[in-house]
Amino acid sequence: MGQVANVALTDTFDTWRIRSNQGFTNLFEINPTANTVSANTVTGATLVATSTVTVPAASISAVDVDFLANTNTFIGTKLDSSSYTTADVQAKAALANTNTFIGTKLDSSSYTTADVQAKAALANTNSAIAGKQDADADTAKTDVVQTFSVAQRGAVTDHGSLIANTAFRQDFSSSNHFKMTLAGNITLNNPTNQVAGQSGAMEIVNGGSYTVSFGSDFDFAAGTPPTITASGTDVLSYYVSSANNIVVDIIQNLS
Repeated sequence: MGQVANVALTDTFDTWRIRSNQGFTNLFEINPTANTVSANTVTGATLVATSTVTVPAASISAVDVDFLANTNTFIGTKLDSSSYTTADVQAKAALANTNTFIGTKLDSSSYTTADVQAKAALANTNSAIAGKQDADADTAKTDVVQTFSVAQRGAVTDHGSLIANTAFRQDFSSSNHFKMTLAGNITLNNPTNQVAGQSGAMEIVNGGSYTVSFGSDFDFAAGTPPTITASGTDVLSYYVSSANNIVVDIIQNLS
């Protein structure tokens, strides 16, 4: 196996040849001015040049090296491709980002720079964006204890004037409070969408001597439905204890 001679910066070519006689068989000459590295074979006192490699100094600069010191996967996988120019690499490297869109689509020709930039801007961990309501302190929630600083009220569903109707049925999902004006005898059939825990009130204004019959889900004291006040106003308070069981109390003849 050949050896490399130790060469001092002040050595002349003749000095190199003298050193080559000191047990060395190979000598490498480095010429920083010409940007060359030469391999030489030493035979006795004769130095024979075997090959010379020229390194073009302008091919890469310190700026190039510093710029490419980057963990961007695009550079790691695409830098040696002749299809990418320096401008391509610089543009892609600037987008080094943990955004999953960029990580999977950056080298796709179907996505423009504008596409990538738009997607990257959406990389956000804000809990409100993720579907949370806690960004607004005034938003009521259904799963925590809350104290209201102002009065809360439910809408009243007004059924208007009801003529003789045996098929009337309320939808408990539409409201908690209801109002109706009798213009004929009616049957208050079992409401739809009964959910345990719902409560509210029903105001019944009797425009004459009309009657109200109740469905089987309405439960009254002693099992006896009230007689609605003629030409008067009654208010029924109700509480859904369970599906198909609506507990009802009544205040009659309000004036």
